[in-house]
Amino acid sequence: MRSTTIRSAVLGLPLLVICGVLGGLLCADSVERSAATRPALPSLRLTLVNGRPLGVGQAATRPTALVFLGTECPISRWYVPALNDLSASARAAGVDLVGVISDPSVSRAGAAQFCSDFQVAFPMIFDASGELAAALHPLATPHAFLLDRVDHAVIEHVTGA
Repeated sequence: MRSTTIRSAVLGLPLLVICGVLGGLLCADSVERSAATRPALPSLRLTLVNGRPLGVGQAATRPTALVFLGTECPISRWYVPALNDLSASARAAGVDLVGVISDPSVSRAGAAQFCSDFQVAFPMIFDASGELAAALHPLATPHAFLLDRVDHAVIEHVTGA
């Protein structure tokens, strides 16, 4: 049986890091930490850039990759085409890839403009309140987190920093 894991990678490193993290989730058998040692992501009521609600931290049947992006970050902008491709292949393998804009200085309109300008092809959370960032503590943008499929718990945290 394949286990699902959460890992984190700062994408300032080569794109191979995020591909490796997703690949580990999709292909590798790994040892999960016990439920007592892995913090669960709290249920959060978040919205997508388009205003639709999206529950994160709720029980789900699919693993989820969350990628924090910065609208002014050149690395975030540079990775969008690769993340678009990765999103399609992840979705086909049963993993949801969702972007996160968590900058209180960015308006919903600014986030929507970023998605339009860079042709973002995956759902994008608008986290201006910072709830999701406070729960996961991204170190930089871009920064990716993989959440397990059962309780969206943080099983492993690996950074490139």
